[in-house]
Amino acid sequence: MHILKLMPIYFEKIRLGEKIYELRLNDEKRQAMKIGDKIEFRKEPDHTEICYAIIEDLIYFESFNDMLDRLSLDEIGFKGQSKQEAFNLYRKIYSKEKEEKCKVVAIKVKVLN
Repeated sequence: MHILKLMPIYFEKIRLGEKIYELRLNDEKRQAMKIGDKIEFRKEPDHTEICYAIIEDLIYFESFNDMLDRLSLDEIGFKGQSKQEAFNLYRKIYSKEKEEKCKVVAIKVKVLN
């Protein structure tokens, strides 16, 4: 079981099935993920709300820009927003250096009821 913490807005989008890809750096923790594994999503800041999902696919990208060029903004939780707005959020979370070192993974999830 993998544990991922999410900002409230993205936790709700995952829980409701509006966001089917969770995007992260492909760091050591994410490299351990496999298709079929379960994820426990915890809603920040207190982590008392939990949502379970199963990993349906893992798609690897060189960068967030590469990912934004290939995945639908709706599927990654940015419906009604621009690619630049999405990129700006990821840049606030992850430095360019970490992105270049680890690359990016899109984790396709299916929420378990």
